[in-house]
Amino acid sequence: MRRVTSRSALVRIVVLVPTGALVLLAAWNLSLLVPHVLEQKYALGVDLHQYLAATRRWLDGQGFYYPHQIAGPYHIVGGDILYPPVVLWLLVPFLVVPEVVWWLIPLGIVAYAVWRLRPAPWTWPLLAFAVWYPRDEAMVLFGNPGLYVGAAIAGGVLWAWPAVFAVFKPSLAPFALIGVRHRSWWVALAGFVLLCLPFGGLWLDFVAAIRNSDGTIWYSVPDLPFMLIPVVAWLGRTRPAPVETAVPLGLAPILSPSLRTARP
Repeated sequence: MRRVTSRSALVRIVVLVPTGALVLLAAWNLSLLVPHVLEQKYALGVDLHQYLAATRRWLDGQGFYYPHQIAGPYHIVGGDILYPPVVLWLLVPFLVVPEVVWWLIPLGIVAYAVWRLRPAPWTWPLLAFAVWYPRDEAMVLFGNPGLYVGAAIAGGVLWAWPAVFAVFKPSLAPFALIGVRHRSWWVALAGFVLLCLPFGGLWLDFVAAIRNSDGTIWYSVPDLPFMLIPVVAWLGRTRPAPVETAVPLGLAPILSPSLRTARP
């Protein structure tokens, strides 16, 4: 009995100490980052505002991508448009919808996925790391559209079909395969293809913008901690998801042996 109690205490220490430390560090980071962002007149939601400006430019007939992105090789800088034109279906409504909704939707979906899956204690340090990770904090404060890719992944681990919309960011497209085993996923894929059709020649501009940039396949690697939040929650889930999905690369049997004993 003493041995079991000691082992349980050790497990709690191994889990809770790094989790608590990372949460405190995250709070410390935010205490420094938030005032700095608020001091800069345009910093809060800067990524959202840049994409909304590009959306207005497109509606005015001036193109969605900047001329220098299409003209020839360029170095990626802040403000360059790197999402496919289908993202306009997401952006156009936010020309009139209150901006706060831009954050509430994706963060609410990711938070709901974690709450719904009740991930096991071994995942807590990993989830806390994502909360602490400065890139994730900046993604939230700047309102980067990548938030919606994370939301698509979170929806994918719960209901399969929303994962299709992870292709909003092609460099993170492998996450779209999460729900591929379900009919609803294929229906959503067909719907996504239909959403792509109205943009016609704008796809040629997108291909040129990506081909001319100095970005590589590794461009989105720094975004992975946020994207992996719902995946980690799914791997360590103690409650079943509404539908059974499969994370990429067949990681579930390796990383989550506890799934065989998950509570109903």
